[in-house]
Amino acid sequence: MAKSCIRKAAALKCNATCGTEGKGKVVIPKKPDACKDGCCSNSAKLLPPEGVSPAKALHTDTEVAKEVKEKCCTQKENGCCAPKKPTYISPEPKGKAFGSSHKKESCCAPVRGNGSFTEKESCCKPKKEGCCSPPAAKDEKCCDVQQTASLPIEQPAPSIKSIDSSTTLAEACATHLQQAFNQYLSYLDEGRCICRNILNASSNCRSQTSLPPPPKNGVKVQSTCDFDEIEIAPISPSSTKGIVARSKEVEPENSASRQHVVLKVSGMTCTGCSRKLMNVLKNFAGLSNIDVTFVTGVAEFDLNLFVANLQQVVLRIEKETGFKFSQIESNCQTLDLLIQPDSVQTVRKQLGDLVESIEQVGKAIYRINYDPAMIGARTIFSAVEGPGISLAPPGNNAELANSKRRLLHLTYSTVAATVLTIPILALNWSDNPVPYSRRSIVSLVLATLVQALAVPEFYVGAIKSLVFSRVLEMDMLVVISITAAYIYSLVAFSLTHAGVALEIGEFFETSSLLITLVLLGRLIATIAKVKAVSAVSFRSLQAEKAILVTGPASTIEIDARLLQLGDCFVVPAHSRIVTDGIVIHGSGSVDESMVTGESIPVSKVVGDNVIAGTINGPGSLTIRMTRLPGKNSITDIANLVENALAAKPHIQDVADRVASYFIPVVISISLIVFGIWIAVALRIRGNNGGSAFGTAITYAIAVLAISCPCALGLAVPMVLVIAGSTAARSGVIIKRADAIERAYKVTDAVFDKTGTLTKGDLAIVHEQILGEQEEFEIISLSKSLTKNNQHPVSMAVAAHLESKPGDFVCVENVESIPGAGIQCEWRGSIVKAGNPYWLNIDSDPEISNLIEQGMTLFCITVDLKPIAVFGLKSNLRGEAKGVIQQLQKCNIKCHIVSGDNSRVVEDVAATVDIPLSNTASRNSPAQKLQYVKELMSQNRTVLFCGDGTNDAAAVAQANIGVLIGTASDVTKGAADVVLLGGLDGVVTLLEISRRSSHRIFFNFIWSAVYNIFAILLAAGAFVKARIPPTYAGLGEIVSVVPVIFVAMTLFRARNPARAS
Repeated sequence: MAKSCIRKAAALKCNATCGTEGKGKVVIPKKPDACKDGCCSNSAKLLPPEGVSPAKALHTDTEVAKEVKEKCCTQKENGCCAPKKPTYISPEPKGKAFGSSHKKESCCAPVRGNGSFTEKESCCKPKKEGCCSPPAAKDEKCCDVQQTASLPIEQPAPSIKSIDSSTTLAEACATHLQQAFNQYLSYLDEGRCICRNILNASSNCRSQTSLPPPPKNGVKVQSTCDFDEIEIAPISPSSTKGIVARSKEVEPENSASRQHVVLKVSGMTCTGCSRKLMNVLKNFAGLSNIDVTFVTGVAEFDLNLFVANLQQVVLRIEKETGFKFSQIESNCQTLDLLIQPDSVQTVRKQLGDLVESIEQVGKAIYRINYDPAMIGARTIFSAVEGPGISLAPPGNNAELANSKRRLLHLTYSTVAATVLTIPILALNWSDNPVPYSRRSIVSLVLATLVQALAVPEFYVGAIKSLVFSRVLEMDMLVVISITAAYIYSLVAFSLTHAGVALEIGEFFETSSLLITLVLLGRLIATIAKVKAVSAVSFRSLQAEKAILVTGPASTIEIDARLLQLGDCFVVPAHSRIVTDGIVIHGSGSVDESMVTGESIPVSKVVGDNVIAGTINGPGSLTIRMTRLPGKNSITDIANLVENALAAKPHIQDVADRVASYFIPVVISISLIVFGIWIAVALRIRGNNGGSAFGTAITYAIAVLAISCPCALGLAVPMVLVIAGSTAARSGVIIKRADAIERAYKVTDAVFDKTGTLTKGDLAIVHEQILGEQEEFEIISLSKSLTKNNQHPVSMAVAAHLESKPGDFVCVENVESIPGAGIQCEWRGSIVKAGNPYWLNIDSDPEISNLIEQGMTLFCITVDLKPIAVFGLKSNLRGEAKGVIQQLQKCNIKCHIVSGDNSRVVEDVAATVDIPLSNTASRNSPAQKLQYVKELMSQNRTVLFCGDGTNDAAAVAQANIGVLIGTASDVTKGAADVVLLGGLDGVVTLLEISRRSSHRIFFNFIWSAVYNIFAILLAAGAFVKARIPPTYAGLGEIVSVVPVIFVAMTLFRARNPARAS
């Protein structure tokens, strides 16, 4: 928390707030020159004792104020490393703003008040690492920059209760700082040095001449478009950071002590692995909100920094599970480089504190995490570029990369096992002249080598799971069966060579072939999974190359990962758009079907936004980048699709519970089968003990090996992966996985009117001035009222008035009232603008006449007297009537709920064939919410579809909340589903949900039927028909592959609405 907070503050010139003021959290002032308001630890602000305001304290007692500064800035634990004392100048006469040094967060701030003073900074220039430690603090001199700045007073200091004579400001400051030190002990040391180093790098609080000041409202960068300095608006978290897989909010009161961690997991082979990891994490103190998703290979949790640190957690869970973990950085951009071992230390020294971290993620592959607001990818690469250093091969999908590495490992293991097993089968299953003694010795050696291949693949995970997690996973079934077969064969081999005759001798081919077949099954399942995920991977839409504009008429092709903030790039005809941006030159049409599902190309001209991953048409476009690759719309949508898997639907919980009992039940069955066949061999067949044991052990091994819970574990998540990705490519972004489970059960679909059934672009068809004021004055007032209001009606009126003469006027206390309109004060009068019913002017003859004509009205009143009215009409969406008809054919009742007048709502309802009894007009947001609640109270499953304006509460309340939006809206709101391509997405959602539920049901049935009949055959229940243990390893293939194949048939469900 402290690290990311301080870095962000440094990058944005302290324009950030970290934590909640008043609850002991870090508060970084918004003014760049106010960075001085906290100590280096950022753990507290300097507060005066009760009864003395900061301004009064500084005016009335300069010596006391001086003592405060000296006491604060010589405290070792507050992060100020220098023992030097600040020097004060006497206060100037009252009434003048005082100057304050533009300091780092590592220095305690003086109390604010009138007057002026000058002081030296402390902690601004450490000589070496460890300056923050108490021993170093005694020897280092860090104060070498003297500066003076002006800080105007914005508000008077609050009055506080009186203080007794025995208490001084210095004592209060010391006490306050000590309490903060105790609270932030776990990361205080790191925070001090991070603060100092990062602020040094950005020159935020050093000499004022070190860097020019930033633009007032943005970060100044060198443009590659016109080679003039341009201003880029401050980037919001949603635009710079994108979405982390499984991003979660941490409560403000816990944000300083908790870190949300997302880890990529390598090595999980089945759902049993994810349960094992979950158990290990649950047993680790300091972790909460734990989620593990097998299909995407991601684990996440909240880490209490006062209890443990991330390195301890990762080391322990790697030891206990055998998996490999790498952290997914949420606040950083990443750049993967191929670095030879002899260059690694050089790179670390060259980059130093300019980047967040450098970690090894593969053989000779190092991942550099950096803040793009502070340093760019090209800058990093050019700083380290040299012999033995290059960009790593691109990998847009970390899960696919992990799966492919897993595939490669399985391929090597399977080929090696096959090569060793074939000679064993040839020696034991064919007539050959090789003597028995030599044949058995060769079989023993080869079988032992095959067994060695099984150690990392089966034994390590199974034993760690049992010891550390106390979980019996699928690998344990394999381990028990191959171990039993191998040990029996080893004992039989020893007895036979010792001269003891056995009716059933060694069968080394059983354990060897069993291992080979299980590995082959996992290899085929992994291939199928990689192909399935690759086919629907949204990240594959990310272009790998970009044509960077380097001059007025010059370009160069670069790797897209090397783009930086402020860049412009060219998109040639018929090529993929690299990342989100704005067209600054050229025009053409763009195919956005892969994002929105719309097959008709969208025209683009200068000023239009473009979406990453879409395909340009015949013309060439020049784009100014607004979001970096890896943090753009592709990433947002891909993350939402993957995040949906973290919220397990109810049916997944059922599958997990059944799977958790599966292995103990199978082991119990195998023991029962072993006992039964011992009894049958001894009592019925009259076999001796050795023969009976040999016969019974083969049946028990077969039962263990043939059983496979993987089909049950993959029944739900595999379908969800395909369904979510297929829906996303049709313009339907499913944000919560349980929406797939519930959508096909919908009985009622409730639609908002404006912006949902109708297009959002309302047109002004009537304008009338009613007041006594001059038209110019009314137009000016109307412009001021509708400026920056995001309601579609207000936006339409503002756009209409834009070309009319008139300046903005001063309006005060502007308040937007959802479902009603806008209210403000103007020249001492109350001005209201909105629908006529809220304004109580619907009975006015001229107003009522317009209502009867079916117009949406925007009226303006001054002191309850109407002065202007604007009549608007909108066009119905082209697909609206067809979508309603398709829903009604599925026996789904359709409703319209709108804040508009009844005449307008009735006209729309008649056009789309919705009964008037299922309409509601003049509804406020609260009434829309109540409408949905009433339907749900009748045991109806309700889908509410709106545009997020005045209907957010209803969207959140409905069983399925659907938002019609754009690619930039996918991360907003509480909707379960976001439609990027229009109302057709509602039908697509319901169809994909229906098909998904059918496939999940089939997978459950298949898993149950397979395991029942396979266990009966392996146990010898049919006597003459059985599955010998040698071939039991085929169970992995037979059980899992059909599940994956059935899930992949969902590809045919893409955009069924348009198909019909």
